[in-house]
Amino acid sequence: MPAPEPVLVWFARPDIVLGGADAAPPAILDEADRAHLQRFRFPRDRDIATASRWLQRFALAQAVATPGAAAALRFGPDEHGRPWVRSPPSLAAWHFSAANTHGLVACAVDPRGPIGLDVESVGRALAPELVAHCCTDDEQRDLAALPPASQPAAFHALWTRKEAYMKARGLGLALEPHRIGFAAPVDGRWRVLLDGSTARAGDWEVIDLPAGGTHAAALCLPTAWSATSRIAWVEHRHDTLTGAPGKG
Repeated sequence: MPAPEPVLVWFARPDIVLGGADAAPPAILDEADRAHLQRFRFPRDRDIATASRWLQRFALAQAVATPGAAAALRFGPDEHGRPWVRSPPSLAAWHFSAANTHGLVACAVDPRGPIGLDVESVGRALAPELVAHCCTDDEQRDLAALPPASQPAAFHALWTRKEAYMKARGLGLALEPHRIGFAAPVDGRWRVLLDGSTARAGDWEVIDLPAGGTHAAALCLPTAWSATSRIAWVEHRHDTLTGAPGKG
């Protein structure tokens, strides 16, 4: 029996994608992208959003080995508000999930169905009210038992798993994150629980992804896929993004 196809995941640093602080906005972005970017007040946030939009186009075009498709892509929201590909037809069946934070942008793509990806910077200190809002009672106790220096990384690993699940389900912020938990991992896979129940959560699992020591990342996908991930870090050379996925 052949191994399941992996989900393709692309990571990049915003400054690498943009080619430097003085680089012009990417020509492949369309009017909808540019209108979205104008909403950001601060240049750093605008740069992160620009890099994210560019990476989404690059990742989808690479998935079908059609570099010219990047500029032709047009997006729209699905019934859950998630972005989906309206055109070209060669990419309309592909699902993707994008995520960004300070210092990192990412995009996962797959033709089989909805997926969820999240990335977070782990350097931030934790406010008690944030932990209470985001974590189950058991998770709060486990975090409190860790040395203080280890708590931010552990919390953000938890948060990326929860956010990846909410994005895969198209739930946004409608679901309180402290209701989401995880069964003990099996072979690196976290089975999702909702109010302590796998039945309520649906058939979903989360894989932690290596994203460097300063970031946490997680990918949520249907348990039935039994899939892994293939990860690539993107480089920028001569106004072109390059990269090749390896094993996750």
